[in-house]
Amino acid sequence: MAEREEPGAPPPPPPPPPPRFRLCPSCRMTITIMAFFACFLTYMLRLNLGIAIVSMVGRTNATRKKLLDPNNCSVYELERESVAKPGEFDWPKSEVGIVLSCFFYGYILTQIPSGWLCEKFGGKLVLIIGIGVFSATTLFIPEGARLSMYALIAIRIVQGMFSAVSFPSLHSIVGGWAPPEERGLLMSLAYSGMYVGTLTNFPLCSMLAAYAGWPYIFYVTGAFGIVWTIMAIFLIYSSPRTHPRISQKEKAFLEDVLDIPGTHDLKIPWLKILSSKAVWAITISHLAANWGLYTLALNLPLYMDNVLKFEIEKIGLLLSIPYISTMVVNILAGQISDIMHRKRVMSLTKQRKLFNTIGMVCPGILMTVLTAFSCHERYYAVVCITFTQALGGIAFAGGFFYNHVDIAPQFAGILMGMTNCLAQLPGILSPTIAGLITPNGIRSEWAIVFYLCTAMYALGAISYLIMGTAEKQPWAMDKPDHLVFDAPPERLRPLDSAAHRRPSLKPGAAAPAKRR
Repeated sequence: MAEREEPGAPPPPPPPPPPRFRLCPSCRMTITIMAFFACFLTYMLRLNLGIAIVSMVGRTNATRKKLLDPNNCSVYELERESVAKPGEFDWPKSEVGIVLSCFFYGYILTQIPSGWLCEKFGGKLVLIIGIGVFSATTLFIPEGARLSMYALIAIRIVQGMFSAVSFPSLHSIVGGWAPPEERGLLMSLAYSGMYVGTLTNFPLCSMLAAYAGWPYIFYVTGAFGIVWTIMAIFLIYSSPRTHPRISQKEKAFLEDVLDIPGTHDLKIPWLKILSSKAVWAITISHLAANWGLYTLALNLPLYMDNVLKFEIEKIGLLLSIPYISTMVVNILAGQISDIMHRKRVMSLTKQRKLFNTIGMVCPGILMTVLTAFSCHERYYAVVCITFTQALGGIAFAGGFFYNHVDIAPQFAGILMGMTNCLAQLPGILSPTIAGLITPNGIRSEWAIVFYLCTAMYALGAISYLIMGTAEKQPWAMDKPDHLVFDAPPERLRPLDSAAHRRPSLKPGAAAPAKRR
């Protein structure tokens, strides 16, 4: 017969933490590597048209003009001979802009539905279908463009719709495999594929266009995506419970350290999610960070040409430096975040706010500093741009970007879809606003663009300091009326947060009856 607990007796100590299971080799590392290449392909397939379009539409002889530079950079604008090179298509520049931006219209449309699909059908199925269709349609771009420009636009909108599922599904998958003490490292490794894909895209697509012809840009990158899709069928699984080849030791370790919910009909509390301060803190920070990111990614070549007066041959090389530094800082910040969490240096909420503040305030300050440089200090400007993007990666590695998994692990895919939906608006608005602000391309006009970025970064930092948290939200708790635990009760450890701690079972006490 179980002993009765004496009134006033201290509660029994929680069970000891489970022994750590090695990271390499392991199934969760395999998942992370596949997630890395998913990000790699997503960005390569998204950006390949930007390189191909140069060869598709060609160029004509540029007129030489004199322009007084108010910043005493040079009395004459850099005059470059542009050799006429006819392209296969005679599309006006205004329509080329539509071709390049229409991807984001489709991308925004399916952000929120993709999060719901992840929770309904599992991240694996959604991710494989998304990248599979994205890759397959890439193969048809050459013939679509030859059919008509509107056929190409339709293909790009469809690609945006299917590409949108990538990050919500990856958030759902990696969040279901990454233990809290490894979450920063594994997620930063997975998402560093974005930067590597961007870096690889420029030289690879340029060489393919020069030596094989622009259609091969789409044939080669699309084929890469098809190969990944086939591999993902056998290597990616939505959770440790569904993986057929995971070892029992790793499975037991992950079930102990992860807050894996029981099997039940998952009801999505939409109203509580939409009214949650924690969700809006992530959303505003995501929007602010992407505003700065897209402003640089989409407008930097023009700024380096108009203001810094770099030769066109150097711009491509210099563009790679900020992305390399961002990738390195992203991985290092993820590791530091994990170490701080293991050593309990501070609460996870304070840690997220610290990383987010650094990743917002520092780039905001550097954006303001950037306005002081003319072409006489153009290499200082490149250093400033490099640090701006690198330090901005800290917010992604240890701040808001992984916060979805903290506050609602079972709804991480849905939350990522919601926040990423609004966070893609800068992809449409930022280049449009920058174009309106900089009709002459002079430094004083570009300064306004960068001041706007500083204001957005400040908004992201302040809103997250006020509303951000890493505590699991009450609306994300498992409801006992619907919950059936698959694991035995003695395997359920208390959570880190005292407010959310599960009751421990006294040795020898009867386990509570399962409710169905």
